[in-house]
Amino acid sequence: MAYVSLYRKWRPQTFADIVGQDHVTGTLVNAIRTGQVHHAMLFTGTRGTGKTSTARVLAKALNCERGPTPEPDNTCEQCRSITDGTNLDVVEIDAASHGSVDDARDLREKASYAPAAARNKVYIVDEAHMVTTQGFNAMLKVLEEPPEHVRFVFCTTEPHKVIEAIRSRCQRHDFRRIRTATLVADFARICEAEGVDIEPAALELVARAADGSHRDGLSRLDQVLTYAGPKVTLADVAQVLGALPAELRFDLAEALAAHRVADVLACVERVVDAGHDLQQFAREALEHLRDLYVLRVAPESTTLVDVTSETRERLGAQAGRFGPGELGRLVRVVGETYMDLRTATDQRLVLEVGLAKAALPEASLDADALLARIERLERRLSIATADAPLPTPPAARAAPAAAGEEPGAATPPRSTATARPGAAARTAAEGTPAARGATGKAGPAAGGAAGKAAATTGGAAGKADPAAGGAAGEADPAAGGPAGSAASAAHAAEGAAARTGGGAAAARTAPAARAQAAAKGTAAGRGAAGKGATASVADEEPGWAADEAAASVPVDLDLVRRSWPLVVERVQAASRVTASFLGNGRPVALEGRQVVVELPRDKRFEAEALSKDGRNRQVNDVLEVVLGGGLEIRVVVGDRPAAAEPAEQPGGQGGPAEPPPVAEFEVDPANDEGRPLDADADARAVADWAARELGGQVIEERPNQGAGRRDAGSRARGRPRRSGS
Repeated sequence: MAYVSLYRKWRPQTFADIVGQDHVTGTLVNAIRTGQVHHAMLFTGTRGTGKTSTARVLAKALNCERGPTPEPDNTCEQCRSITDGTNLDVVEIDAASHGSVDDARDLREKASYAPAAARNKVYIVDEAHMVTTQGFNAMLKVLEEPPEHVRFVFCTTEPHKVIEAIRSRCQRHDFRRIRTATLVADFARICEAEGVDIEPAALELVARAADGSHRDGLSRLDQVLTYAGPKVTLADVAQVLGALPAELRFDLAEALAAHRVADVLACVERVVDAGHDLQQFAREALEHLRDLYVLRVAPESTTLVDVTSETRERLGAQAGRFGPGELGRLVRVVGETYMDLRTATDQRLVLEVGLAKAALPEASLDADALLARIERLERRLSIATADAPLPTPPAARAAPAAAGEEPGAATPPRSTATARPGAAARTAAEGTPAARGATGKAGPAAGGAAGKAAATTGGAAGKADPAAGGAAGEADPAAGGPAGSAASAAHAAEGAAARTGGGAAAARTAPAARAQAAAKGTAAGRGAAGKGATASVADEEPGWAADEAAASVPVDLDLVRRSWPLVVERVQAASRVTASFLGNGRPVALEGRQVVVELPRDKRFEAEALSKDGRNRQVNDVLEVVLGGGLEIRVVVGDRPAAAEPAEQPGGQGGPAEPPPVAEFEVDPANDEGRPLDADADARAVADWAARELGGQVIEERPNQGAGRRDAGSRARGRPRRSGS
């Protein structure tokens, strides 16, 4: 028996076999059930979508011996003769060769005769757009008033070429391109029936090559099976069809996202070495970028991108690597390159230049290129961040195991940037139990500040230190740096007030000032925690950390140093302990992909702690989010000492130098006329100013009761007391 091609062997024989045209088959099935089959129908659509096959199934349904029925049995004489093409009452006319006016007249004359054996006469006019205008005009009368037993079905790929008079007399059914996922499912069913083992990726490549045509897809599948036999791989399909594998398109998009021109040109070289058409490659690259753009700007849509569910997931993940503006620019640049390839004498040169331009927005000064660069900076520096959820509260710190154990002994130091007490101040702070208690509650920064204040203040101000230090430490233990800074500022202000204003006055004002500073430190700590807090770096900015890992953008030491405060802030959002250790260091070198972070020689413990318990991985993740490029840290201990301490004052006091006392106003004896000071001068000056500036009016003046008193002649005259005015 002669070999029958797959598209003929698997041609639909019932309405259920027609793939991807449910809107047409559903209408026809309901029409047959209700007896409302139109006398003339116009089937339109691209090639291979099932127009002629549907017309044949309709003829079977109308003439089946069990019918009319929407489910012809394909076993009766009428059905078998229609399938074989030998039925005298079902006539297929090729309008490309029988479209003249004479053929139309012959059809009109034969239509009036009764059917020979079937129930209805069915005329299937294929390629109906090839009928001449005179031929259509000759059929107008029979289409307008046909015999009761006649049905006309016109099939065409170009309905606009059918004259309006014919179209208005027909019921139109538009056959759509079949989606790739639907073709893949149907081809898998056929391969299983044929006993062929084929990879899903190979089926998708065949379906994409079909371009929405079921017949074209079966023809290409037939060709692949002939070459590969019962086991088909993706390489076999690419070899036979000359199609580009999907991985090449994804690799090109990855190279464009990372701005790696070398990888972009390598993709072009792979296409050339495989002997593929460069224009076809550019067209498929443009389609891939279009799919990425649609998924980026309309991710909720399920029908705009015609791919399988697995490929859609990959496209969605890759679309997150781009910004909308950058994808729009890539579509425009690659589209212009595709148009230039049509007239190019050296297609490879034009394609390479166009793709290199797409990968380098820095090479262009147009608005789209600038927008792409801005979006890249936003991703690298995480400027446009969404509101992140608050972090999970850390585990409660373990209480001292036994009485007499120093609280806070096992607590690592938080930061050295908030307070920098001198050696004498630290000794004084650690020497008193009250200072040690404050240190255990508020951390080293607050404790050191309390110790410094205790060393600088005396009398009643010194007695208030433990209570105030405890209040500052209890204000907000989780605030970290901000709380410590506020506490240090409060203690410094208290020390200065004690030195300048006297012991009793400073003791009265110090607790209020320190409580206010502690409250501000608490609010600042809560604001910092709420602004940058997150459970992990990946949760803080979903989708960017993993995607930016492949990026290779120029990063120099200057950029690392300028971004270092942001890095420390991000690390603090993930782990306050790691951030406190990292805050003691500074980037000093960039060796390949390693950022060398140097800590002072007295911070060896912090340097060792940064390399333990995964803390270096936390910093590496933040570096990847902020700068990209796969950077890692390497911690070293340098020779530099810790940050310089403030100069100590004579007598062991560590605060800032006392301001010089304010000299009182002295009366010059040479110019003293000996006249008493006017006690009402100040009151009259204020009244005159109010009348002049505020529009006031002096109603009555009353002299002071103590106007006759006079100070000693050689003593300084202070401001006279005013009892009222």
